Amino acid sequence: MQLDSKMYLKFEIEIATQLEEKNITETYISNVAIDLGKKTTEITGDLSNKTEGVAEKEVSSIQKANTTKIVVSMVTLIISLYIIRYVFVNTIESHNIKSTYKIELNKILRICQDKIVQVSTQIDIGQTDLIEVKDFQEIIKLSEELAKPILCYISKQTEEACFAVVSNGVTYRYILTGEK
Repeated sequence: MQLDSKMYLKFEIEIATQLEEKNITETYISNVAIDLGKKTTEITGDLSNKTEGVAEKEVSSIQKANTTKIVVSMVTLIISLYIIRYVFVNTIESHNIKSTYKIELNKILRICQDKIVQVSTQIDIGQTDLIEVKDFQEIIKLSEELAKPILCYISKQTEEACFAVVSNGVTYRYILTGEK
């Protein structure tokens, strides 16, 4: 004999809440049928949702720009850019003038280090005849031909270096300057 019996369960869940002064109620109904006559239990059911209200929230935000902060930030940015430009331009221009002179002076001192004697005081021409030499290469040739050292005085106040060869009452002089 086969028994055809079922057990029916009905679950009803009601949720009531308030959101932003609005009452919202939700009702969930679940029907379950359990077959009791079979060796394995088969459960079937349905879920229905009866909603009386809708849970929804709308947020709108309008932010006003703080004009004082914007103006102060822009003025600070402009002043900063001006200072950076001023420092950059002045540093580059002064560096280029000095570096041309210093590069040439260091090149001369490095190439002719065994022929040059650096002196701490200005070269005194005194009773000798002075001949201005056009190019430093000429001073090197004179030094080698006369077998005399090249005297070098580097001014600390101005960008000027004086190279001279003194022989038999004649001073041969070449002046390297930073101004061109």
